[in-house]
Amino acid sequence: MAGKISGLFFIAGLTLIAYAILSGDANAGLFIIFPFIYGNSIFLMLGILFIFLSMFIFPFEFYRDNELYEDTNTFKDIGKRKIKGGGLIMIGPFPIIITNDKSMAKILIYIAVIMIAVFMAISIYYILISHP
Repeated sequence: MAGKISGLFFIAGLTLIAYAILSGDANAGLFIIFPFIYGNSIFLMLGILFIFLSMFIFPFEFYRDNELYEDTNTFKDIGKRKIKGGGLIMIGPFPIIITNDKSMAKILIYIAVIMIAVFMAISIYYILISHP
């Protein structure tokens, strides 16, 4: 359950930003290795607002879910379970993958490759189509 609402807000925000860029109401660029977007579209503004809202909601979803298990005995055997986790940090086109599990690392590598490909496609579209 954790992360569902913030995940939906994040995906909705990315979708709105992509729509604003592809419809020509917003522009995207790359300064050295830092991507940026600008424009005067309501879709761009809502997309950025949804992404910030998802970042604000995210920590509270975990608190809400942990609050439900406070009275049960689920935390007694926490040492017996192996917790898998990981993270992906994108600095421009360079991925930094942090994980404690090989299968999680493979998933994060796939996500990083997809993100780089999408960003490159948008950049190539912007360079070749928008400015011939």
